[in-house]
Amino acid sequence: MFTKRETRLLAILLGMKDWLPGKILAQMLAISSRTLQNEVAFINTILKKQFSNTLIASNNRLGYRLEGNRDQIKRFVAENASGEDEDTFESAAAILMVLLYERDFITLNQIAEKTFLAVSSISVNMEKVRKMIARAKGARLIVHPRKGYRLEAEESVKRMLIVNALGNEESKIAGQYPQILEAYELLDDIREILIDIFVPSDYIIEGKAFDAFCRDCAFSLSRQLNGYLLEKQKEHEVSAISKKISSAFKEELNYECTKDELLCLNERLEDLNVIGTTKKDYPDTEKQIKDFCALVSAELGLSIHLENNYLKRLSEHLHRMKRRLDVGNYLRTSDRETIEKQYPVALHLVRTCFVKTFGSKLPGNEERLLVPYIAALIDDATVKVNVNIVSDLPVGEVYRYRARMYEQYMTIVNRIRIFPTYLYEERFCDSDPDALFLTTQEDLVFRHNELTYIDLYEEYYQSEMILNLLKDKSLSLKKKIFDQYKEDFEHEVYEDKETDLSVILKKYAGDQKKEDLSCTLIDNDVLLCISHGKDEHVYKRILLNKVVLFEKKPVKEIVYYNIGRKEDVNFFCEYIKGSINKHI
Repeated sequence: MFTKRETRLLAILLGMKDWLPGKILAQMLAISSRTLQNEVAFINTILKKQFSNTLIASNNRLGYRLEGNRDQIKRFVAENASGEDEDTFESAAAILMVLLYERDFITLNQIAEKTFLAVSSISVNMEKVRKMIARAKGARLIVHPRKGYRLEAEESVKRMLIVNALGNEESKIAGQYPQILEAYELLDDIREILIDIFVPSDYIIEGKAFDAFCRDCAFSLSRQLNGYLLEKQKEHEVSAISKKISSAFKEELNYECTKDELLCLNERLEDLNVIGTTKKDYPDTEKQIKDFCALVSAELGLSIHLENNYLKRLSEHLHRMKRRLDVGNYLRTSDRETIEKQYPVALHLVRTCFVKTFGSKLPGNEERLLVPYIAALIDDATVKVNVNIVSDLPVGEVYRYRARMYEQYMTIVNRIRIFPTYLYEERFCDSDPDALFLTTQEDLVFRHNELTYIDLYEEYYQSEMILNLLKDKSLSLKKKIFDQYKEDFEHEVYEDKETDLSVILKKYAGDQKKEDLSCTLIDNDVLLCISHGKDEHVYKRILLNKVVLFEKKPVKEIVYYNIGRKEDVNFFCEYIKGSINKHI
């Protein structure tokens, strides 16, 4: 509904409690005050249709402020970004929470009363609940034709399921169970305790993992206090930081962890994405990562950038992933579609080169958690920009400015040339459309559209403007490359009556090795297939006259890419991502 700029405007105002001056807001959006006024007026027309008493208020002296129900706005933006899957998860999570807190069987009608969901909605979501339970080791859903449903699992497993099912926001069924309210009341205190422990230590916990660990502690304490007792745990060594957390609970909350709770707490801490600032060494894992990068470069020709610090971090993640898989503790990720759309090539690498290097296929959630790490290894395909500066100012001043530009924008600037006005107008006017033209001569700006005025002595407020100009020029040059891809590939549309998926892939992918081909279902009934190993880039769109099945789901269309070994392989990989999003 909103453009990217309008969405950003809303996001900025959502983060501001006080008035934000219009001049600053316009600078943040890189637009004029008049454009800002028009943008705000347009957004307000939409807000008034959607909500009552919610709009962007404006004041000539104070600026702009978002007034009304901010939560409504947040939900509105979140719905536009995340779609319906998140709502489905919330409903399934609510049903799961009821099963986790009921000690005996509970019927569909009773679940409906506690979750405020329709019985039909519960029936639809029950399959998702089953899948959530099936991921936990030893947990199972028992169904009785008359009594209803009951979740059977060890208490430690149930606590893990609670953490996976809940967010930091209070659950909508919290009012049905005092124990849940009690846990949320503990949550803030536990968060403060853990911050005080982790900050001075050599531990860094990523945001989502830290939130999950806080919830784990809060709900574990609450359930233990309410008679949901932990079973006997396997003996193992307890870390110093786990003991410190236990001591803090006793001192701050007057709660003394049992021996089994301490053992369980230590395991949870080790299972999360916790890394030390003095990073541990995992030589075997690091070697496998290096082998993976070498294999990617050899098979695809992709540029791989592996810094030592990142190598340590990734090896830490893989080490913990192996620990989780060994005990059947699979982490949950709710952004499946985002991963598959944003990182299609990285997902392909995980399913092909990664499997070859590490020797085993990963469960879907662990696979998607690893994908952003792999995506970060692939160098961005950035087109460096040539810059021409037209100036009649003293040569020394202009050359010093050029040196500062090289230093500040080295990642995006290729070369910078300087011309006096007469030479530019006589020989170079309109001769280099792929370059960015800047000038210190104000009058030239009105005579030549490609020129942008710069002040050599006011770099501070213009630095962001110049960076944006460079990025825009780089993107326009990249678009030229992508337009050529479209011209070369996007007319290749086929119709096929075949009903055997393997036969179809054989027909269009040729003698492609199975281990170099990966398939992902996108956009409900479209199958994305990516391969590598051939010399040439390939893009084919196959429209099926008859539905075929992939992982028991119907497929009506196949989008197939082969990543060839060519100099522009990084650009082609970005083209794959862009064309997938455009296609969907």
